[in-house]
Amino acid sequence: MYRIRIKVKEIEGNCHVLKKGDEYLVQEDGQTFTIIRGEKLCIYALSSLFPFIPAMTKELPEDFWMSKDTIYLTCPDPGKTHGGAANVLFELKREKV
Repeated sequence: MYRIRIKVKEIEGNCHVLKKGDEYLVQEDGQTFTIIRGEKLCIYALSSLFPFIPAMTKELPEDFWMSKDTIYLTCPDPGKTHGGAANVLFELKREKV
């Protein structure tokens, strides 16, 4: 089993919820979520990560892209250049428990 460390790696534009360096932890049970660094969490950004988190907590085939130690995902906001506010890049790291 793996726990997933989620970190706000980059922000392009003006996100009024998240800050670069905010960090969250999903325990290996796939359902316990903890804010490590930061004050808030954007539900829109989090909803874009949810489909990947349960799979990443499990053993996966070695050649499957979510089995890598680190993957990157973005929030659904398209950013200022496409009519949104900001685009946030998340780093998700799998940690063997």
